Amino acid sequence: MEREQLQAKFRGALLGVAVGDALGAPLEGTRSMPRRILERLAQDSSPMRYTDDTHMPLGLAASLLERQGFHGNHWAVPAALYAFLRHPESFTEAVLYALSLGGDTDTIASMTGALGGAYLGERAIPAVWCERVEGAAHLRDLADDVCRRLRPPARGVDGGRRQQRPHHSGSF
Repeated sequence: MEREQLQAKFRGALLGVAVGDALGAPLEGTRSMPRRILERLAQDSSPMRYTDDTHMPLGLAASLLERQGFHGNHWAVPAALYAFLRHPESFTEAVLYALSLGGDTDTIASMTGALGGAYLGERAIPAVWCERVEGAAHLRDLADDVCRRLRPPARGVDGGRRQQRPHHSGSF
């Protein structure tokens, strides 16, 4: 991965956590909101203030710079993201790196595995691990069921993909 791409991903991670947190903070604890209200919130021009959910990854980033390295006793979510972004093209390397960090290894490695699996797909996960993991058949069936319930993106007249508004019927 080139330096500019990696920089864009780290910026995206920190900006993404802050934006998501700031947009979500006023809605925390509320029930599902209609899309039009969410769109108004997203268009609001007032300053967006984030919460402690952003302070944690910012503190982690500062600690990484200060310590010139990483240790798994930091926070699990940023640790998993760090492990994944360190090896975004290899599920195996990302998970092994996550395990090497120490700390809450099962949590860090599971989140790293989720990121890597979602980004790279099932084929990137070593077959021997898939065969050995508890309930593999159930996990595949459950994933297939979730996938079937998702609505496919609408196709335009030109055959291209168009983004479709989310369907809010109490399910996916």
